[in-house]
Amino acid sequence: MSGFSFLIAAATGVVVLAVIIGMIVRRRARGEAPLERATDTKRDAKRADAPSQSSRLGKSIHIEGNLTFSEALTIDGTFAGALTSDSSTLTTTAGSRIDGTLAVHHVILGGAVHAEVKAQRVELKATAQLDGNVQCDTITIADGARFDGNVKMDRASEHAGGAPRAHARAASE
Repeated sequence: MSGFSFLIAAATGVVVLAVIIGMIVRRRARGEAPLERATDTKRDAKRADAPSQSSRLGKSIHIEGNLTFSEALTIDGTFAGALTSDSSTLTTTAGSRIDGTLAVHHVILGGAVHAEVKAQRVELKATAQLDGNVQCDTITIADGARFDGNVKMDRASEHAGGAPRAHARAASE
């Protein structure tokens, strides 16, 4: 590129930049957004159709039966039956009630649960009330949680190089 061509290209770039800055200043003066983002409707449609990463059963929902899930599940309502998931997290909130059996990878309990629980990891929040036996690798019980049952720590994790662990946390967590 010759020196003259370079100067013309640089001058054109400066002019384009000055025009863009002028547009931004005028838009701000009118109270408009400085730049509008173009939308890709195909990409936005794909995003809307994509499966959610979690599901929630609301306070007014009552389910009886067996439920197998593969994404995170939060229960605010009541459930009676078996809940099963090999790789997901089940969370129950204060005010929820579960009766039955839980065979889930990770369980976070915050409500009333009358169940046999089998999980790799179990957490009882301060609002949890668990009546039933637990079989797990790791259990955490927050200060204030109520637990009536037995815990069996799986020996499988010891053979994998780890040891079963039990933790107690203060209610402030």
